[in-house]
Amino acid sequence: MSTTDKKKRGAKSKLTGAKLAFVVGLVPQWTALSGNKKDTGVFYNRVTCQWFKHWSHDLPYEEDAEPRTTEEEARAEEEARHYDEVERARRLEIYEKTRQRLSNWFRNYSLATKSNPTPLLVDSEEINSDVRRLSLVQFYQKQYYASRLQEEYKKRWKAAVASYVAGGEQGPGPVAVRIRTEVATEYLNRESEEFKEQLKADLEAHYQLKKAQAEEEAKLAALTELTPEEYQRLLDISPARLQATADYISHLYHCAAAIIITTPIPELGGAIGVRSVHAGTTPGVCPKKWFEYDHDGYAAVEASMGAFGRAVYGEEIQRARALPGTRSMVGGSRASGTPAPTGTPAPTGTPAPTGTTGPGVAGSTSQPERIISPEAGPPATPVGGAQRVPGVAPAVPRPMPRRTARPGAPSTPAPSGGAGGDDNNLNIGANDDDNDENDNNWNAGAGNHSNERDDDMDDDDDNFGNTGGIDDGPGPLPVATIPGTTLESITASFPQERWSLPRSIFDYLAGKAWGLDWVQLLWRLVEFEAKSGHQSDGIRLPTLQRPSAIQDWMKNGRPPIDWTVTAGFGSQLRMWWVSMQPDARSIVDDDDNDGFARYSQEPIPCDWAVLKACGSCGVLLVVLGLAWWRVHGEEDTGDYSSFEENPREAIYWARLVRDVGWVLGQMSATGGAPRKKPASKAGPGKTVPAKRKVQGPLPFSAPRRQMGRMLRSSTAGGVETRRNKKQKTGGSS
Repeated sequence: MSTTDKKKRGAKSKLTGAKLAFVVGLVPQWTALSGNKKDTGVFYNRVTCQWFKHWSHDLPYEEDAEPRTTEEEARAEEEARHYDEVERARRLEIYEKTRQRLSNWFRNYSLATKSNPTPLLVDSEEINSDVRRLSLVQFYQKQYYASRLQEEYKKRWKAAVASYVAGGEQGPGPVAVRIRTEVATEYLNRESEEFKEQLKADLEAHYQLKKAQAEEEAKLAALTELTPEEYQRLLDISPARLQATADYISHLYHCAAAIIITTPIPELGGAIGVRSVHAGTTPGVCPKKWFEYDHDGYAAVEASMGAFGRAVYGEEIQRARALPGTRSMVGGSRASGTPAPTGTPAPTGTPAPTGTTGPGVAGSTSQPERIISPEAGPPATPVGGAQRVPGVAPAVPRPMPRRTARPGAPSTPAPSGGAGGDDNNLNIGANDDDNDENDNNWNAGAGNHSNERDDDMDDDDDNFGNTGGIDDGPGPLPVATIPGTTLESITASFPQERWSLPRSIFDYLAGKAWGLDWVQLLWRLVEFEAKSGHQSDGIRLPTLQRPSAIQDWMKNGRPPIDWTVTAGFGSQLRMWWVSMQPDARSIVDDDDNDGFARYSQEPIPCDWAVLKACGSCGVLLVVLGLAWWRVHGEEDTGDYSSFEENPREAIYWARLVRDVGWVLGQMSATGGAPRKKPASKAGPGKTVPAKRKVQGPLPFSAPRRQMGRMLRSSTAGGVETRRNKKQKTGGSS
């Protein structure tokens, strides 16, 4: 391409509106980092994290919407979610592809060329600021969500979910951020002109405040030589960044994490201090962080870090860091071998009792905490309080407002955090609360992790599943047709007479009035059973990853009732279904953000051998599981599995109903289940021999038990059993 051609290289950017403004505001940072491969990679990671913080994992990449704007709203939405293995895998996939697309955007659309030396920069009025100005709708949501918008938003959100679950709608389902934006725009248009003018003035004041704070922080961070006052200020505003980093590490690697720093503390007269932030607590009603769980062990680590700090920073540097008016304790009592006494520790926040879903990792604390350890040796008081050196002027205590617990986050590289949206601060998982930046939230709480594990199956059944042959044709396969397009027409023509399983099971499933998709699923199940000749031939679905509730139901007589399941059953059922899908089913593009239904529904030839199992141990078990999941979700359980508390569970249920129905249609088009049994457990090409008939006298060396078995199974060779002899003579033995 010639230098005179002003047409951009590559595909046209699909970002518009708020999303375009977001990435444009980050161009200066990308430009400063370009050329350093390692730092640029970290930049892309943080941009992607901030992207999901503003727009979640459910909004398609190219669709523009106002970012989430209230921390409380984001927490409520995230706490309502349950992150199972399928959801984690989905988020990881979305994260990787979104990161790739964002990195491509920076390389292709913000790259200077001879014909365009300042690409996109001239369009941004905030080129020198990390703070993005909120739109009026965003600020309106931020200020008035709880008092004016929340009730209407929840009403529309539930209605949209109910409509999707009822069937008939295509696509991935409703998107919460889109509905919130629609409600906010509609309500803002109803406000008076005077109200809008005042809102604009408040928005400008909010923006200027955030901008001034960001400029002050950037100025301090850019200085190579800091005065003691500036360094103390930098320490005061740094805990939020470090806590967010610790939380991100904990989320990403499913671990407990701690960040410990050692440095001269200006307000302590330049004495070496140790500060830390922690992510991860012990399980139980009263969770404890590391320094609370092991006082002595943490004190030893703290003392070692202090000694290392004194080796790094000489006495001259320590004295230079002391605030004016404070007495320097550099080279004080420790030189004589006498440990410096400690003062009364400052009160620390008590961890909020939270549940735990994994060993050693639990919810966050409810109040920020601070640990300051001066140059002195191991503290005599419990770790967790600020320890003062006598003679050092105490720092003026700063207020520490109470913060709500951080929500549980997915164990993926892309945690969807709070709302914010009023800045492009690339702190990993940082909050956007309008709290005083003087907050010393050292040792703030950890993030919550959902490490739910499916129970191991202890079943007598085999785990081999269906290993029958493939009978798919070479070309695209038609989907089994359904007579009628309405719920009434399908119900009226339901082939009850073709149901080969117990009538009670059919009545149980057909008695659920759950909409068009459910009736279509049952129709296709009957068609599949009919095409299979109602003969299971011993072929069954794999038991690996099968929910334990299905096993319990089978061992209790298979009653046609609403079998009781527990929270998490829906996630287990989805994982079981995913584990049985053929490799030929391709993953749909991540722009659809389709939650569970990540598989393409194109009618292509597939190896359905694993799923082609009819009868009582076939696909019927999946359909029964769907019924139990729906019944459990409609109960007032009050937990995340309730459709009322977590509408996304209802969306996941509807997606699985549609996918199971589609798969049944594909398998029916290929003739149903195979008519042969799978290979024996003895291994490929091997058969289990039948019982041998005894020919002639038994060998004397045969064990007693083996002889008894052969006698009972034999009537040939002149050997008669006691029962045969009794029947012939008609007498008693």
